[in-house]
Amino acid sequence: MADKLETLKLSYAHNLTPSTTVGAEITRKLPTSDTTFALAYARKLNNGALTKIKVGCGGERGDGEGLWLRLQYRYHWWFDVG
Repeated sequence: MADKLETLKLSYAHNLTPSTTVGAEITRKLPTSDTTFALAYARKLNNGALTKIKVGCGGERGDGEGLWLRLQYRYHWWFDVG
């Protein structure tokens, strides 16, 4: 409802292993006919960190064109107090 039902989105995610996930997403803006396609890979490492790689083409960068790549590494520090 946020975009007045002007966006059509199809997403799929699949757990290959307990620590590895792959996914795909297609987004289409109906008024402008802009289409974005993306593939993603996520893996939880032994140290608890999460790594993500996402590659796609389309409007993700804001200009509606081109190929883009996004890398993410997230690590949470855990410690006991008391």
